[in-house]
Amino acid sequence: MIEFREMIESELAKLAAERASEGNIEKIREALTKMKENVADISKLTYYDTKFHMEIAYASNNKLLIHTMKNVEAAFSEGVYNAFHVDTAANIEQAIIFHTNILNAIERRDAAKAQELMRLHIRSVKSRLGMTTDNYTTSIRLTI
Repeated sequence: MIEFREMIESELAKLAAERASEGNIEKIREALTKMKENVADISKLTYYDTKFHMEIAYASNNKLLIHTMKNVEAAFSEGVYNAFHVDTAANIEQAIIFHTNILNAIERRDAAKAQELMRLHIRSVKSRLGMTTDNYTTSIRLTI
């Protein structure tokens, strides 16, 4: 899942920076605002974190990538929920910082920056969880 996320979501962020409408950007911003408002509730925080990433997918305007993200949304959300239970305060703070910077890059239409920030965000999740690609993939398979 982590390799998938790094490949697909970094491209989605790039496409969102290139293609997002003002309405798309507002939905991404709303999801981030709701994340910030719900840091004390891991379930709600997970919902809005997942929504942030899904809204970026919608903003890409790529039907195949949107469909692909919808197909893995439940596993994605479960992974986010589990990640927030590891070093919780630091993970939440880092997620909000990355999301804010990704949104800023999308708003500025800086596709390369949005892509790189999303890649760094996904890698930071992997690093925080102390996972190699192999054990992350195995843990996702066991929870699906």
